[in-house]
Amino acid sequence: MLKKNNLYLLGIITLIGFPALGFGFNYLFEGALHLELLRLNSNSWIAIVAGLLFGISFAMVAERMSEIPFISKSTYDLTEFFKGLNLTFFDIFFLAFAAGFGEEILFRGAIQGQLGIWLTSVIFIAIHGYLNPRNIGMFVFGSYLVLFSAFMGYIFEQYGIWSSIMAHFCYDLILLYSLKKSTNQLI
Repeated sequence: MLKKNNLYLLGIITLIGFPALGFGFNYLFEGALHLELLRLNSNSWIAIVAGLLFGISFAMVAERMSEIPFISKSTYDLTEFFKGLNLTFFDIFFLAFAAGFGEEILFRGAIQGQLGIWLTSVIFIAIHGYLNPRNIGMFVFGSYLVLFSAFMGYIFEQYGIWSSIMAHFCYDLILLYSLKKSTNQLI
């Protein structure tokens, strides 16, 4: 069973290691690191607000989907795993930021440029274990997440990396907090 300190280690690896892999991937395949990907400019606030709004919207739908019996039964083990960790709001914030930042730099900032939006999205969600065709509830939820991931790919292309980072961060923050709240372990 994964413990909270191991989850922090995975968060740190995601926060630091995934961007390093992404920039290395770009250097290997394109001959450039693409550090300008992280540059903020005068229009960055639009990207950040757009990402927050998209993340909130997709998280609200995901919360409702998770109440559908055949989906909630399929995601029971994942729910129980997070319940057992007794996460604080700081834990949730850190994990959501680490995943949002690290995964988006790797998948949007590097892999998407080579594989395209849809293939990157399918791979991203499959790696997370949501596309199990033997578990119909998980597969339906995973299909929704492929749409969310693809949407993050499109907002990345439209608004830049900070938009997809904020969408991912906000989505994870809301769902992890919702799990926390559902256990009656209010922070």
